[in-house]
Amino acid sequence: MNTREGISRKDDTLPRRLLSEGRACDVKKRVVPLESMLKKYYKLRGYDSNGIPKERTLKRLGIEIK
Repeated sequence: MNTREGISRKDDTLPRRLLSEGRACDVKKRVVPLESMLKKYYKLRGYDSNGIPKERTLKRLGIEIK
């Protein structure tokens, strides 16, 4: 449904604060490494690099492509 509505990697983000301000509990004040996290997440879910489910993932889940 999300893919059909045009939702993709461009929409997978976090609030700017999490991406630009270091975490207070972290002595190194690191920000959330969103790009590397998305890359790993997409691979684990069976999505392509744009966050779109691959054909084999849809088949595995029993989702018909229309």
